[in-house]
Amino acid sequence: TLVTWYDKSTGKVLYTREMAGALDGGVNSPSADKNVPAYYYINNKVCVKTILGDYICDDNQDFMPEIDTDAEYTAMKQAITQVLRNEGVANPDPVFYLWIAPFSVDHGVLPKEYALGAGKVVNGETLDCDSCHDARNGRLPQANMADINSSSTLSALIEKDSNGNIKFFGLGREVVTVPVKIPPQAYKEAVKVFFNTPEDANRNPIYKTMTVDGNTIEVMTTTAGDLLVNALSNGIDTSRHLVPIPVESSGIEGIAFAMPATAGAQWREKKWKMKFDGVPVEVETETLEEGEVPRRAIVIRLENELPEMLGLEHIASEVVSAGNRVGVEAVFTPVAISHYIEKLEFRLSDLGASSLDDLYINYAFLVKTRKSEENSVSYEVDEDSFEPKSITAREALNLGWASYDAHSQTLTLNTSAIRSAGSGGELVVAILKKISSTSSTTTPSGGGGGGCSITPVSPLSGVLNFGVTVAGAVLLAMARRREN
Repeated sequence: TLVTWYDKSTGKVLYTREMAGALDGGVNSPSADKNVPAYYYINNKVCVKTILGDYICDDNQDFMPEIDTDAEYTAMKQAITQVLRNEGVANPDPVFYLWIAPFSVDHGVLPKEYALGAGKVVNGETLDCDSCHDARNGRLPQANMADINSSSTLSALIEKDSNGNIKFFGLGREVVTVPVKIPPQAYKEAVKVFFNTPEDANRNPIYKTMTVDGNTIEVMTTTAGDLLVNALSNGIDTSRHLVPIPVESSGIEGIAFAMPATAGAQWREKKWKMKFDGVPVEVETETLEEGEVPRRAIVIRLENELPEMLGLEHIASEVVSAGNRVGVEAVFTPVAISHYIEKLEFRLSDLGASSLDDLYINYAFLVKTRKSEENSVSYEVDEDSFEPKSITAREALNLGWASYDAHSQTLTLNTSAIRSAGSGGELVVAILKKISSTSSTTTPSGGGGGGCSITPVSPLSGVLNFGVTVAGAVLLAMARRREN
């Protein structure tokens, strides 16, 4: 969550210099080589003073002055207005800017031993997977809006605005968004972006309390379901898709982990069994340096409902069509592969091919640009760098992009080698075969599917169900969108 100042007259979020410039610079800082705001101790409170002589003081005993009354809000507003006028703004109108990072339909799943917050105790509560995934109003549903609306229990939790848009979806675990009380006037005037918080009949925030270091403070909260509303406002069609804080996410075909060299014995395997569109694949991930945190290594379908892929459905068909080959079909449909994945291993029988000469490797590098207009976020492909290509499997072998074991009839794509030949962006890969090619295929034993049910190749480890990042900790990490 971000709470800062915003000038409505120019439409800009203010820099730190404007906010610092509104405070009395009474102390010289040798390290900063300039004067910085001074602290004052008034009536047993730590305070700062504005350039107009008003004091803003600490009222919740954390020794950090906060703007939590209308008087303090007005004082700071007047001081910032003066700073903006000095900078040449004709009619400044500074107000609070309340922003919550839009919550993606997927979040940073990690093995439970490494998950943020897992097993830790906060305010007397032990955090675990159920902290988010089995909350006070029941398990968060993975459903579309039709399913929600058909349930009287769930639909009763939804509050819509006058235009029929979802405003609140009070389902799931409560999460603190703003750890202070915002002045009523400040909240009324604030610009709110992806921001949800329970309100009373007069549209004022309903505050909850929490205890920090023995002190009870008033805080603004939201629910896990309301974080979903932010995602729905971020480009997902609410009429067809609703997946709040999921363990298994639409569009993510498989998930593995790049583990550090110091990980336990159960994690030392670098290969993971998955199925993509029914095709069994063994995925090999890179080994991280000592001390690094495990990283997800995901494979994402291009045709799905993840916000960063919406509107890019045509990309899949363009990758398949590369080379303008006749009499072929896609047996491994286009996917975007995490750079933590080094190799993909296929048996020819699983691809329905009888010979390596029947296969083609189609690939491209996807560079996305993010566009933001008011509350709407979308992604576009950099057309200049998007050039799908097609080569035969034999050509891939000659380039060092693949290897083939004739005995087991196993084709291994060296995705790290293919990636190194590109100029940046996400690697997209598909496998095509001649339609005339057939073989007697046997039904393989399965590995894990999508989400975070994964089967390492090691027979000792079995199917592992991993813990997930708790909602409160997720908020701290929302700045990340994807690993680059």
